[in-house]
Amino acid sequence: MPNVTMRAPSAPPHRQKTNCMANGMTGVGWKERVKDTRRVRRGQVNYRFHTTFHQDFYESAILKKGVPISHSQFIDLSHLKKLGDPILIEECKKRVYKIMGFQHNWNREVIAQFYATCYFDVSNDMRRVHWMTG
Repeated sequence: MPNVTMRAPSAPPHRQKTNCMANGMTGVGWKERVKDTRRVRRGQVNYRFHTTFHQDFYESAILKKGVPISHSQFIDLSHLKKLGDPILIEECKKRVYKIMGFQHNWNREVIAQFYATCYFDVSNDMRRVHWMTG
């Protein structure tokens, strides 16, 4: 199977896009970022996204970054040990290191789509993440 690559989504030239990084995250961007899109009708132009905002966030915030978001692919516990923060090291060992320290040749496009479309939710003191790609 060929590797999926990061590429700008296609959109008709008449569509008004939201630039999520103009002078930092815009008010519209923050409002849309925290919206529960599971209850929003699909309105994307590109099949990879659930809403047009997801597509705009991907294009203006993720693709435009100097350093792609996907370079942070795992937690390096040996680096954390060098920093010498015993509380941070203990918390990582107890709670997250097994999953967050897992190293793999991740597909950057899939990671970028995740960050563009994820929605974080807290219900009954349980934290959840919803991934809303097409």
